[in-house]
Amino acid sequence: MDLTELAIVGDEGLNLDNAVWHLTKLGEKAVENQSDKEDLHIQFIAEDNSIFGFAGCNRFSGHYQLERSNISFRQLKSTRRMCLENMMLERLFLGTLNDVEVFHLTSEHLTLFDSKGNELAQFSLSDNTF
Repeated sequence: MDLTELAIVGDEGLNLDNAVWHLTKLGEKAVENQSDKEDLHIQFIAEDNSIFGFAGCNRFSGHYQLERSNISFRQLKSTRRMCLENMMLERLFLGTLNDVEVFHLTSEHLTLFDSKGNELAQFSLSDNTF
C-alpha cells in the first residue's frame, strides 16, 4: 500500500480526540469484546497529546505525536497486574503501538499502519465519550 494514500478522510471536524476507540482487529485477527471484561481501548487527549487505555489486563498511558496522517506513540507505560488469560494479547497490542507510523481515520474507524503500509490494528468508535 502506498502510504501517501492514507490521508485523513471525513468531515472537517473529524479527529481522534475525546473519544473511546475500541480495538476490533489486531494484525489480521479479529478481537472479540468480552462481555464480562473491559474492552481493549485507547483514548486520545489533545490538550497534552496524551493517551490512555486498557490493554487486556493492565491500564496504559503515554503520549502521541501527530503530523498530518503520521502518528507515533512514545513514553508508553502500564500497570503491572498479572493475568494469564490476556497477557499474550496485551503484549502484542502494546508492542504494536511501538510500530505505528501512519493512521487512517473515518467517522467510525481508526486504523493504524506501520511504515510499509501494513495494517497493524483497527479500532471502532464507541458511543461513550468523556
